[in-house]
Amino acid sequence: MLKLSLDKLISKMDWHPKREVTAYKTDFEIDKTQLNNLDYEKPHIFIWVTRENGTFLINLFDDTGAEFLEAVRHTFSKGYKSYNEYRITRSGNQFTFNHIN
Repeated sequence: MLKLSLDKLISKMDWHPKREVTAYKTDFEIDKTQLNNLDYEKPHIFIWVTRENGTFLINLFDDTGAEFLEAVRHTFSKGYKSYNEYRITRSGNQFTFNHIN
């Protein structure tokens, strides 16, 4: 599995909103801020959702992360031409990035 630095991860992620998102492109700026402000003492697993109308970066270790992901899936996964999910994991200062749907 390819391991990425934070800069490489963000660079790899940047390709997707440019091609998949037609509105609310600034959502990605919020996602980048969230990644740049991680507490490196804690583990992180994210599901990053891209769709025509923006992105969501959902931390599955947050208290409401799993519930929020289900709400996003229920609301946005059907009827959008461009709905994608990516799994981002962090171990130490390395990240993985995988398309999951």
